[in-house]
Amino acid sequence: PRSTQSRSSAASDVYKRQIQNQTMIAWTVHELNSALGKATDGNLEGAVHNWDEGWAFYHGASGSCGPYGTGNKRGGNYGTLGEDGETAVANELILNAMVAGRDAIIAGDVAGATEAANSVLRAVTIIYSQATMRYATKVEGDIAKGDLAKARVHQAEGLSFWRVLEPSIGAVGPAGAGTIATINSAYDLSNEPGSGATSDEVRTALYPIWGMLEISKEDIGELQ
Repeated sequence: PRSTQSRSSAASDVYKRQIQNQTMIAWTVHELNSALGKATDGNLEGAVHNWDEGWAFYHGASGSCGPYGTGNKRGGNYGTLGEDGETAVANELILNAMVAGRDAIIAGDVAGATEAANSVLRAVTIIYSQATMRYATKVEGDIAKGDLAKARVHQAEGLSFWRVLEPSIGAVGPAGAGTIATINSAYDLSNEPGSGATSDEVRTALYPIWGMLEISKEDIGELQ
């Protein structure tokens, strides 16, 4: 039946987003951490290798199949593309940080590489904040149109983006607890779409995290 095919297709899209974003960002962070560990131990050749792999996981084979592609899409959604009109400013920041971090490792500058890694994570927070907020808005739009099935799909897709941010926000301790509780109420699949936090509440819940990372509202942009 067509409805079964639609549900199967929607589930496939969610799985693809999970792999493209949750898995690839996790590997990116792992490789950067491994690089910093090896650099600290004086294994600069191994550190550079891990650092380059971090970029490979982030960018992907084509630039559209990894988190890099998500960054460009969200930059388009939020009016935060660079001068070429195609590349998100956040992706430009990540590339610059990756180059700076590699050069710092080669020079034996672990502090500089650590700063570059933090710059990468800051830009990742920009991208996945945009994604988390956008899908909360999409759920509300679906509900307004009476399409609860589509709202459920967008809730699940939003969850896959939110899960990229949740671990790093949880790591900040009590300051992130309120943010996590609010956004989980919107994306917990045991809750009916729209029964948790609104899109405005999701955005507001992210403000403290942006403040900690010196991310401005201009960095985030406005949904177009």
